[in-house]
Amino acid sequence: MKRKIKVTITKIQRIIVTERQATNRFFCPICQGFTETLTIAESKETYKISAQNLNRLISAVQVHPIQMADKSVVICKNSFVQIDLIKDFEMFWNLRH
Repeated sequence: MKRKIKVTITKIQRIIVTERQATNRFFCPICQGFTETLTIAESKETYKISAQNLNRLISAVQVHPIQMADKSVVICKNSFVQIDLIKDFEMFWNLRH
């Protein structure tokens, strides 16, 4: 007597995401688009800004805070670019007048 054996093969793909591989693009409700983001620590380090001054910028909505699902906050990188453009314009304007 011949037996039939049914074999089912399931392919499982495992993806390991490390912190460096994790995406840092999120939707900024102020810019109305997807943008790169920085953590608070990255923002302070990149722009050489104190925690107190960063909190002032966030309170004044000069930088765009984005609250994540885990309640942490990241900052829209475009908002820092806008601040740099304003500083450059003010410096140019002051030199011209």
